[in-house]
Amino acid sequence: MRRLFNFRTTTVILLALILSAVAFGFAAANTVDDSGAGDGSGAISGYDVAVSYTLNGSDPSLVDALALTVTPLGATANADTVQITIDGGTNWLSCTGSNASTAWTCTFASSEAVSGMGTLQVVAVE
Repeated sequence: MRRLFNFRTTTVILLALILSAVAFGFAAANTVDDSGAGDGSGAISGYDVAVSYTLNGSDPSLVDALALTVTPLGATANADTVQITIDGGTNWLSCTGSNASTAWTCTFASSEAVSGMGTLQVVAVE
């Protein structure tokens, strides 16, 4: 007659229980710092943008740069990044400035023709 719990089976079961208890003990010792997360919605108040053009000194039909005043509306903070496009979004130009001020300058690599500047799109983000 064969016994259900022989020495070998009992040893394997005890070893498995001991390993499970040890693994649980290590897992229970893990700690995770408190953190926050959230989801919500709010109005995008945007910016008011004033533009002045710097014409080329020797050919006033060309624009060398744009000076922008990017003023936050509502509770929006000053912009951290400002970019412009004059060709419908094909090419974007990064402007220089800082969020400590509302003044931004966008200087073209080579002068742009005034006649070719059909649209100006300004993107500002905080």
